[in-house]
Amino acid sequence: MLKPFTVKKQLMIGGLMLLLTLFVTSAISLFVIIRPYRKDKEEAIKIANQYTGLETVDSYSLFHFDESYYSLSGWTENQEIHVLIPQDGGQILTFSAEEGVSANEVKETVQKLGAQQIKRVTLGIIANQPVWEVFSDGQFFYFDFKTGEQLSEEDI
Repeated sequence: MLKPFTVKKQLMIGGLMLLLTLFVTSAISLFVIIRPYRKDKEEAIKIANQYTGLETVDSYSLFHFDESYYSLSGWTENQEIHVLIPQDGGQILTFSAEEGVSANEVKETVQKLGAQQIKRVTLGIIANQPVWEVFSDGQFFYFDFKTGEQLSEEDI
């Protein structure tokens, strides 16, 4: 004859079942949340390759201001480029990296301004002008892509 589980064993089994349920639910939720981001990224890379010859992607991000853009940086066969694809459709913009300052240059500038932790550097468009957006320490810094001049600084 089988002995019934003790209260201690029942609580341990119940706790393990609860932890397993939480883990599985979290994993499924994470997958569902990330899937649209991956799909958008894959589509943006495909479009950039088709229209600009972008072969290697070094960075991908979303830029949101007045309009939203998929922002990609990488290499064609022989040059480094930045590609901006409007999220709502429209003209794809391409900039040679040689046309402006690099993401590393604006990072260094923001660090000189006292930023501790730079989380993201993204190329985008504001008022028909290409700009670098740097997010650091709860602030957004905007720099002219071509000159590196700081345009503005905004707190969240």
